[in-house]
Amino acid sequence: TSVVVSNIGNTPATFNLWLDDSNRGELTFQLETPGVIQIGAGYDETVRIRMTPSSEALAATVYSATLWVSNADSGLNLSADIIGNISEEHGIMVDTPLSLGVIPGTTQEVNFTLTNNGNLVEDIILETTVAENWTVTSAYVPLNLGVDEAYSDTFSVAVPPLGGDEDLLNGEIYPVTMRVLNATTDEVLKIHTFDFIVNPLFMVEVDEWPTTMEYHRGTQRTWDVMVTNTGNADVTVNVSYSLLQGGLTTPSTDWEILNSAPQTLDLEKGIPKQFTFTVRNTATQ
Repeated sequence: TSVVVSNIGNTPATFNLWLDDSNRGELTFQLETPGVIQIGAGYDETVRIRMTPSSEALAATVYSATLWVSNADSGLNLSADIIGNISEEHGIMVDTPLSLGVIPGTTQEVNFTLTNNGNLVEDIILETTVAENWTVTSAYVPLNLGVDEAYSDTFSVAVPPLGGDEDLLNGEIYPVTMRVLNATTDEVLKIHTFDFIVNPLFMVEVDEWPTTMEYHRGTQRTWDVMVTNTGNADVTVNVSYSLLQGGLTTPSTDWEILNSAPQTLDLEKGIPKQFTFTVRNTATQ
């Protein structure tokens, strides 16, 4: 900045300059003009002062210095106050995972941290949304963050179940957007995004499974049912069989699965698959 010193007298004069910067705070005031200047009668001289803020300078704080101008011959001793105004610098940072896997039909919690790296206290609103309007708990959070202050919390998102309006296929991406707004002006101070990635979910429905099969000693019966993969990804599953004594977890020796029973099934999403196996009665009594 600069201050104009005028010699309104009728003779050239020498002026001494010095700065009182006892109220400088986080702002350095430095004379770039020599400490002694000569000004002709009726002329002006511009005194230049450089102001340099430190990294700790705040926008809402007043920093000042006083320029003193004196002339020994006349006893003149005048001053000018110099006020340093620091421009507002917003520096809201948002930290979350880069991505999170989610399972249809569950609730996903997300940890986050907000940090104010700017130079002024911030009154803000944190607004969180998920693509396709998934329900967010604590979608709007008002906060007051001091300089260098951090705030950590958690919000929850209800992941829709399968079978609704969305496919929620394995690997699909649903962006999450976190906006930091000025609480007074709604100015957007920060936009942060990360992704929800849908995880595979295995679900099956079985049709035409008989509740009872009637046997005679030594006979065999065949199960011929339809299995449908109602999950969100094509899968190949292993099939295991257990024949137990009635009401117990003990294997029964009165029955056997014929070797033709499949050991694996390829189940494409949403397409019914025939599943056939035969059980033979081997009881001797």
